[in-house]
Amino acid sequence: MRSGVLLLAATTLGAATLTSSFREGNTVFLRLSDGTAQVEWLSDSSFRFSRNWDGNFVWGLAANPQPVVVSVTETADSLVISSKYVALTIAKQGVIVSTAEPNGAVIMSDASEVELQDGFIAWERSAPLRARFFGLGARADSNVELRGKKVAAKKPFLLSTLGYAELHVAPGDYSFDVARAKPDRYRIEARHANKIDYYFFYGPAPKEVFEQLLLLNGSIAPLRPSQFDLLKLSEVPKEAPVLSSASLADAIHSLINGSLSGTPLMALSLDSAPDALRRRAIQLGSVSPPG
Repeated sequence: MRSGVLLLAATTLGAATLTSSFREGNTVFLRLSDGTAQVEWLSDSSFRFSRNWDGNFVWGLAANPQPVVVSVTETADSLVISSKYVALTIAKQGVIVSTAEPNGAVIMSDASEVELQDGFIAWERSAPLRARFFGLGARADSNVELRGKKVAAKKPFLLSTLGYAELHVAPGDYSFDVARAKPDRYRIEARHANKIDYYFFYGPAPKEVFEQLLLLNGSIAPLRPSQFDLLKLSEVPKEAPVLSSASLADAIHSLINGSLSGTPLMALSLDSAPDALRRRAIQLGSVSPPG
């Protein structure tokens, strides 16, 4: 019997290219070689980027009915959409996305093309050594800063000291490798996903980032004094996720991480609090309506 080695050539998908674009109102629509993408501006500091592989654009009511002043410039290599505070550049080859201030200082930048498999989407973004990252939901992790960790996101909201936040809203199970595998990058993975859909909010300070988030979510209705008391679960405001922590320390960490994830109102369940710590848990719960 003859022996030998059979060489199997691996196949890779060709890089996507941006083939054409047009604008309607605050939205710029992009036709890609493998689908579509679109950028909707909420303000001159925030936008929504979505990418689909089914070839269809998503039409609907504008998030902001008022015109946002943006300019669209096309070069041989890229499409640049500029507002007063943010210049968004989309490379025609690879659909690489980056944002910068008007003076050219980079804010957020893709560091790889998108990987697409059945039910799995992933790509990388730059994570300069000076940058710090926070958020990803009401985690009980005592280390608030995310750099050097891989985290399954309770809420896929990532806040960066580079002056921005990103909120992913496409259905999927998200995890973020924040400069753990590669010290100068973070990797976004979405399982059980079939599209990319996220909001970008520019600050440059966290206060301004969260103000941009309010443009999307709206302000919370004023709370009655009686809501800052022991409530039945059915009485907890719908905006307040209920935290059920194994310890008081975990509850405190969850409140901190939740607040850094753009969740302004949280509820603390006292059901799991030991009797010895119940009074302290009630004191902690006084800062938000407990369930």
